[in-house]
Amino acid sequence: MTLKQFVLLAFLLGLIGCGGDSNSGPENSLSGKVTLDGVPVEFEMLMVSDGSGKEASSPRMPDGTYQIINPPKGKLKFKFAGGPPVPPGEGGPAAKKSGTIPSPYLSYQNDLSVEYTGGRQTYDLPLKK
Repeated sequence: MTLKQFVLLAFLLGLIGCGGDSNSGPENSLSGKVTLDGVPVEFEMLMVSDGSGKEASSPRMPDGTYQIINPPKGKLKFKFAGGPPVPPGEGGPAAKKSGTIPSPYLSYQNDLSVEYTGGRQTYDLPLKK
């Protein structure tokens, strides 16, 4: 095998190795959709806790979706921190309020929980008024 053939073979093998699903997301993640009476909900942040002090969060994402990367393993409880921004003139430009998030979901004392065992897991969060 000549040097030119070796370089070509190495290049082709490198391309094959770079394949894969670029949309697969992080190896360890918890994701889903947040709805209230079937309608997607806007929120500032969604947090999870395993009850022993380990937490992880998802920032606001479009269409009421969330993705928490590397959440702690075990039984996780959910809570929301804030809702959509308050419009200017209704509490100031930096003010936040719970908006569409019902108050029971602003603490971990609610009915939302999932057993996270690792890998990519989907768990939708249907909120109730």
